[in-house]
Amino acid sequence: RCGTLMSEDGSRTKRRRYSVERDVEVEVDGEVIYAFSLPLMMSSPVFRAMLQTDMQEGNAGRIVLSGKSPTEFREVLCHIEVFGGAFAPPVTDNNVEMLARWADEYQLDVLAQRCEEFLLSQKADDVGALEFASRYNFAKRVEQCITAISNDIMTHLSNMQLLAGNKELIRR
Repeated sequence: RCGTLMSEDGSRTKRRRYSVERDVEVEVDGEVIYAFSLPLMMSSPVFRAMLQTDMQEGNAGRIVLSGKSPTEFREVLCHIEVFGGAFAPPVTDNNVEMLARWADEYQLDVLAQRCEEFLLSQKADDVGALEFASRYNFAKRVEQCITAISNDIMTHLSNMQLLAGNKELIRR
């Protein structure tokens, strides 16, 4: 069926417009930021659902992100809109928490993976690091923290109060 536009279920689909220009408006806390729809859709099933279905966002070409920071969205966008062999900006101590939060909420799996890879290079024998890794389902980081903490458990017993409400983590 070469040359036929088919959806994943095999039905014919309507051809969407193509553009090398920023083709979607993202309103973030009242501020409009222009973005490329393709990287948004390719990196996030949440954005893909908004733009490819008959939801209001897809019909209008405008996504509204209420209660979000325009500055944070611009930074996330820099990690998503990577073209021509360029590298995404680094994940750092200063942005990892914010990036992990956005990656979790919008299911940005590649960004989440980059956050976890960065964290794996950081100090692991800290209960706060374990809690953070658990919150964002960074399995390798959780295991790394558990191993590091258990190697020096006496030092960390006082910090275990943070884990008291997380029975699943304690079972590991």
